[in-house]
Amino acid sequence: MNTKFQTFLYFIVGSALGFLIWSYTLFSTEKNPCSEAVFNQHIIESKISILKQAKKNKIVVLSGSNALFGFNARTIEKELKIQTINCGIHAGFNLDFLLWLTNNYFTEGDIVIMPLEYNIYKQNGSKPSRSMVNIVHGYYPKYKEKLSFIERMKFNLTYSYKDFADLLYIKYNPAFDQKFIQKWFINNHGDIVNNHKSQQSDQHKLMLSKVNLNKVLTNGLDKSCQGFTRLKKFFHQANSKGVKVVGAYPNLCYWVDYENYPSFHETPKKIKSFFEEHAFGFVGKFKDSHFTNDYFFDTENHLNHEGVKIRTDNLIINLKTLLVL
Repeated sequence: MNTKFQTFLYFIVGSALGFLIWSYTLFSTEKNPCSEAVFNQHIIESKISILKQAKKNKIVVLSGSNALFGFNARTIEKELKIQTINCGIHAGFNLDFLLWLTNNYFTEGDIVIMPLEYNIYKQNGSKPSRSMVNIVHGYYPKYKEKLSFIERMKFNLTYSYKDFADLLYIKYNPAFDQKFIQKWFINNHGDIVNNHKSQQSDQHKLMLSKVNLNKVLTNGLDKSCQGFTRLKKFFHQANSKGVKVVGAYPNLCYWVDYENYPSFHETPKKIKSFFEEHAFGFVGKFKDSHFTNDYFFDTENHLNHEGVKIRTDNLIINLKTLLVL
């Protein structure tokens, strides 16, 4: 047998065997979370608990964490006299998973506002994020049942050895208590409450100093992206249940350098026209989602308390116009 071919064959067999062992190892540790999954599950549990107790004819703000750090549902409810829930979760979760978690809680008469992060539209299914893999493995392995064999392989290959070691530490260390994993404080409307400027640590400031231009806004977006396809399916489901879906822009840490990119203004127009064509409508101006660095807490999506107040007041005005209240 040719030596090169023999080496290649050993490589293929060894890789396949290694993958099978790794897949079985992950399968045997499903529903055992790593620290990052515990942190994100706290947010999910908070939101799902509120949704389960909610009544009909409610407003739900659904997106990644830019909504969690972007709007105050308690204030919206007080002003509009409509039960409002902040269902901002995590932009690292793909749109299909966000809807898989929440769609069953939307009922006739509800209004779902979606200020989705720009990267959510761009998600193409090529590789799930670390956060997505960790939360599915630790708490929602049932979600993988709807995935193809190739997609499940991607999940297994994406799970990191570092997170797996962390998982084992949590699972087998009797002295470890998950309650000590740092969590955000969330009220009974789903709003974040510990994002005041006075609570901003040096670590938060360091994270904020590393914010760069959003690649989706500088590179552009086309409507063939997976996010748009999944949204169309959701719009159809929502319409059949009597649920109104409204688009909105996410928070944006604005830099004047954005003006050098034609796609900076073209991309938001595509998103707005998409919602106006396929959903109930769209609220807000692109410029109203722009904030300087001073209004952010720790990342490009997370506003501090002052920024949240401004965004919330603007949303209330826009909703009054859209819903003719």
